[in-house]
Amino acid sequence: MRLSGSVSVFRDTWNEQLGDLARYRMAMEPSDGPDRQLWARLANYWYRQVAYHVPDEGRIKHHLANMARPDALLQLFYYTTALVSVCPFPYARKPLSGLLDSYQGGCLRQGSMVSALLATHGVLLSHGSTEHFLIRENHFLSLMRKEIEFSDGRGLQFVHIMSSNFASFLEYGAIESVVTTEFRQYYGRNTDTAHADAMKWAASKATDRTRQKDSSVDTPLPILPWTAFQGGSLTFHTLQLLLDRTENCAVGPGVHVSLAFIWCLTLHPSAIQHVEQAIPWSAIAKYLNSLLSPSTIFPKIEEESFPLLEGVAAQQLPEDFLIHGKMWSQLYYPECFFEGAQFELERPDIDVSSMAVIRDHRCLWLGVKISTVCDQLQLI
Repeated sequence: MRLSGSVSVFRDTWNEQLGDLARYRMAMEPSDGPDRQLWARLANYWYRQVAYHVPDEGRIKHHLANMARPDALLQLFYYTTALVSVCPFPYARKPLSGLLDSYQGGCLRQGSMVSALLATHGVLLSHGSTEHFLIRENHFLSLMRKEIEFSDGRGLQFVHIMSSNFASFLEYGAIESVVTTEFRQYYGRNTDTAHADAMKWAASKATDRTRQKDSSVDTPLPILPWTAFQGGSLTFHTLQLLLDRTENCAVGPGVHVSLAFIWCLTLHPSAIQHVEQAIPWSAIAKYLNSLLSPSTIFPKIEEESFPLLEGVAAQQLPEDFLIHGKMWSQLYYPECFFEGAQFELERPDIDVSSMAVIRDHRCLWLGVKISTVCDQLQLI
């Protein structure tokens, strides 16, 4: 045990094996037996230990998806995360397809927002028809609106939803995906270099736009594949619903990860240009302006580096651990941001108001950074 604790590769392998053993033992128990629940909790504990130490590994997220039954939203989140992790686990595509297939029949007769979401993703993953997608998307959005209206608490379900939607825009990690290729192509770049390149692109885009006005000729963009196009639609229509509820603090985590996603897209210009017109810029500006208060620390939201607040119990928010390790989030966090962060069961409780202060400053900082590249975002 001392070896596993001192050498990370042994520790992670050992913890994963303990999770496997607990899962096998769970499978031997009756489905409704108390011992089965005990073994399930043990397996989940060990897999979460590995995910904490190796967040980039999609295989572990696949294990967590299997353990998430019967929570269908959590399964969707973990399966899609497995596919779009830095080290993706492509075999997660098959169980994800099986999960989504079970929600294709009669979803419009059900009142569950989660069922409607899974039915919508089912059409995207299976490359269904535009008509079927739009019917399911509209049904999901109508139920999502009600979910937001009556939601309270930490709001992590909105992170699960938005993260899964991001994966659809990334075509569920498909090797041939245009946007996925863009993210993978530039692994290893630092944020400052990526931002400088993005600002050069923005300047050249402004010049091109002036020339186009003079010549009345538009430069066509490459056509997005169907899944990515509709996935972008689903992503930003869902974000619009969150942004419309500025008075509900439960939407904060979902908005935060969405702004982080948009910021990371802006750092990959050939990715952001595909969805610029779909992003609800005015709603984002309105939401961000609603966060401003007398306690806002303006130097923090205007500085170049990631905003770290003083006098807080921990810099990490719950949603940070949910998007850490995804292929698209690599340029968001500072290099040592997660060093010293405790395992989730050992983390100190942070009161909601403290988390809101950290989150608000993050969102405002992201808005300022995004506006340096995308002039569609006009902040007051």
